[in-house]
Amino acid sequence: MDQNELRPQTEHEQPANRAADPPRAIADERDLLQELQIKQFELDTLNDELRRSRGETRRFAEIFNLMTDGVQVCELIVDESGHPIDVLIHDVNPAYETQTGISRESVVGRRVT
Repeated sequence: MDQNELRPQTEHEQPANRAADPPRAIADERDLLQELQIKQFELDTLNDELRRSRGETRRFAEIFNLMTDGVQVCELIVDESGHPIDVLIHDVNPAYETQTGISRESVVGRRVT
């Protein structure tokens, strides 16, 4: 066994037999690099969408909390046949509390029935 084979490679060194790599191995590396570049682009795109979404969520929350109309954010609960059987309250705005006299804490997360 050659001493060079026992010596660990640094990250900047290319393997000694690199020139002897079959063309398929080089093509596989190119495919992997291209796949990584595509995944990085997809990740960057998702991060951009997440930033935009967070901004939209903040704007929605401002409008929701400052509007003068009382609002409930609800989910319709249906049975196996798809018939409505209940309503789950996810959120209410401050105007809802003022107009109904019902506190947010007493309704959020509860069903109407």
